[in-house]
Amino acid sequence: MSALYRKDIDGLRAIAVLMVVFYHAEFSFISGGFIGVDVFFVISGYLITTVLLRDVESNSFSFAQFYLRRLRRLMPAFIFISVLTTIGATVLLLPSALIKYSESLLAAFLSISNLYFWKNSGGGYFSPGTDELPLLHTWSLSVEEQYYVLWPLFLVISYRYVKRNRLGGVIAILAVVSLLLSQWLAITKPTTAYFFLPTRAFELLMGGGVAYYYSSLPTLNRYVNHFLSFTGMLFVLGSGFILTDESTFPGVNALFPCLGVCILIYTGRNRHNTGVINRIISIRPLVFIGLISYSLYLWHWPVFAFLNVAGIILLDHEKWFVIFILILLAYLTWFIIEQPFRHKYKFRFVKTLISYVMFPVVACIGYAFFIYNSSGYINRFSPKVILMIDAINSRSENRNNHCHNTKFTNQTKDRCTLGFSEKSEIDVLIVGDSHADAVTGMVDVLLKDGELKGYVITANTMIYLPGVVSYEPKGQGQENKAFLRRGNHLTQLIASEEKFNFIVLAGRWASYISGLNDHDKKNGEIYLQDIKVKGDLNLFNSAINFELGMDRAISVISRAGAIPVIIESVAEFGLDKSDCVIRNKIWANNQNCSINIESVKSRQKKVNEIFANLKKKYPSIIFIDPKKIMCGKTLCYSSLNGVPLYKDDDHFNHVGSKIVGNLYLKKYSNPFVIP
Repeated sequence: MSALYRKDIDGLRAIAVLMVVFYHAEFSFISGGFIGVDVFFVISGYLITTVLLRDVESNSFSFAQFYLRRLRRLMPAFIFISVLTTIGATVLLLPSALIKYSESLLAAFLSISNLYFWKNSGGGYFSPGTDELPLLHTWSLSVEEQYYVLWPLFLVISYRYVKRNRLGGVIAILAVVSLLLSQWLAITKPTTAYFFLPTRAFELLMGGGVAYYYSSLPTLNRYVNHFLSFTGMLFVLGSGFILTDESTFPGVNALFPCLGVCILIYTGRNRHNTGVINRIISIRPLVFIGLISYSLYLWHWPVFAFLNVAGIILLDHEKWFVIFILILLAYLTWFIIEQPFRHKYKFRFVKTLISYVMFPVVACIGYAFFIYNSSGYINRFSPKVILMIDAINSRSENRNNHCHNTKFTNQTKDRCTLGFSEKSEIDVLIVGDSHADAVTGMVDVLLKDGELKGYVITANTMIYLPGVVSYEPKGQGQENKAFLRRGNHLTQLIASEEKFNFIVLAGRWASYISGLNDHDKKNGEIYLQDIKVKGDLNLFNSAINFELGMDRAISVISRAGAIPVIIESVAEFGLDKSDCVIRNKIWANNQNCSINIESVKSRQKKVNEIFANLKKKYPSIIFIDPKKIMCGKTLCYSSLNGVPLYKDDDHFNHVGSKIVGNLYLKKYSNPFVIP
């Protein structure tokens, strides 16, 4: 063992990794176990800085030797477990998920998986969909590896140009700046704050600061040392039990567990005056877990992710059994892979770089190329399953023609059409947001049956509400001027010489008055404000302005001599159940692929009240409700007759939209009948 080795630090590692494992096992007693990663960051900052300072001060530092040690320490186990994880992913993941996996695998080996998951985790680390990403846990490894690149450079340069006694102050300033940035972004852009090195740097720097001042720290009274060790562990464990995935994090909330680790490193500094908690965490079982903590961290998340993919819900006693298996796998990996390749099978720097970095990256590129070109290795599934997968991925003709979510002037009636294509004149105008685009398959079926031709104008979060402006969540209260501008263009089009028999309004109506209900999106309110009556931006006023805007829209349509048609919202699942029926078929599971109709009604209650008021004022309004097809008396379904209806948690896919249209036509008369 190295002279720097301390059993209590391995004990700290054990506590850190067990907190993470228990949290990901979803034990109810540890709501903030994710702070185990922060404990690792502080320990890494302390140990790496200690080694760097020793080598720099003795003029023995070598970048090649530093990175050689890091590669030998980290890469063998990572490569081994990544290979096994890739085999599991290739067998278990559906095509779209496998494509994303191949991307994340390459990102992990390039040490940028934190940036990858920042862009591709939906609503962030705590989003429900992330529990099926087998390499999500590698984000923290990438943060550390980026630190390994920058920190040695900083210390070497600082030792040359900054006085030795001022270096500690520089480290402190950097840590404070990082903490302030972390707190600000944790509030304004939590996903960025969670995944980025600059917002996590203060944790590593705190460990580095302890290393810098280590030898000059005062020796404490034995009882004070015991008390501080209790305090340090209280900060660590208290954070793990008190924080939740709803907490603002990292920022100040991450400061407490990090401070606790720093205190524990300090109170265990003197072997003859060790804090009582340092002694307790130096017991053999914890030291053993600490020694295998890296392999345990690498193993635990892919296993839990694959269990989630397969829809296997574990009981508490089953979770303990899985954790036992994980510890066994981690020990075998540590014994067979980590230790030999770190101490026995040593290669020179260039060979190590080629074997541990360059070759794996090339292999990842080759794997990703194969997965992309085989559409997610789709041929491993039966023809029936492939059809189901194709249904989920089906896109509307509106999107295929690049008519959705583009400039209003580009949405021309010569190409943005549907329905009875043989006709030259346009009978029906369809306007709305992405939900309007998602129901164009259904509308297409109805228009073809009625031998009518439609003109489609849709864009994300752009329903037709004349005289109303929106404030979108992404803009954090910033006015979306395009919303009002598009509304004005539509009013001019409807009032022009272009005469339509029907004008269809469709959208995700409830989101404009109740906010988004996606569990993976925070701050999901879209506020509406009347341009004539300024008021506070809140959902109560949004509902009032929504009704005002809808009233104006129906009035404009009626004055133009067209019949207003409103397509009611589909059932919103909140969680993506688009592939639920496929998983049930593949795994012979019985996952619930439906949602209680009462929750759907509750979500859309206010909208339906507004629509009822509009119907009283404008009796000519025609309502089309897809839920009459996809819902029964108690449940709404994400698939019909084994065919997925959705492409995510709230949008129809094109095949599903057409199925609903055909079934609607069979069960009800075609509403598009020219008087």
